[in-house]
Amino acid sequence: MGKQVRIVRHHIKVGLQSRRRFEERLALRFPALVGPLGRCVWRLPRRSRLRGALLRHFVRLAYEAGNRHDFEAMTLLFHEAGEFVPPAEFAGLGIRRARGREQRIEAQREWHQVWDDFRMEPEQIIEFDDRLIVVGRISGSGLASGVEIGNEWGEVLDIRDGRIIREGVLFSHAALLETAGLSGYLVAAGGV
Repeated sequence: MGKQVRIVRHHIKVGLQSRRRFEERLALRFPALVGPLGRCVWRLPRRSRLRGALLRHFVRLAYEAGNRHDFEAMTLLFHEAGEFVPPAEFAGLGIRRARGREQRIEAQREWHQVWDDFRMEPEQIIEFDDRLIVVGRISGSGLASGVEIGNEWGEVLDIRDGRIIREGVLFSHAALLETAGLSGYLVAAGGV
């Protein structure tokens, strides 16, 4: 019998319109606070209501920041030694792996130069071991072609010291769960 994995799921919804919030402005002004805060949240018991509420809040803020093209706020929890691993489908668009927060921001800027009104719509966070899986959908349209996309999307976020040390993006919920080692879990329509 294999190792039993304990997971916790959180439902999440991002706002359509947002602007930089007080806690984002504070964290950008005093970035040394981000690491200790992340460690404190990550050390809370996994089933703690406070931990769940804080995870949902910070994940929601990050995706809302990305949707409004505020990439500095989006990457607040990205570790300075972190690695961004884009899906293989990005290779043809010139989007490459990125190391560190500055390269991660640049990779996101490059992506938004190709797509207009690109949105990430997370639906669930799955938490297990030292990982978060964010599952949802993406939408947008090509700037040059006008071709519209709407697709499954998700990320596997490896956490160290309360910050993202590795971010892997995939366009299939089944592939996402397989990559995370959770392939036995059911993928339902509209999310995991």
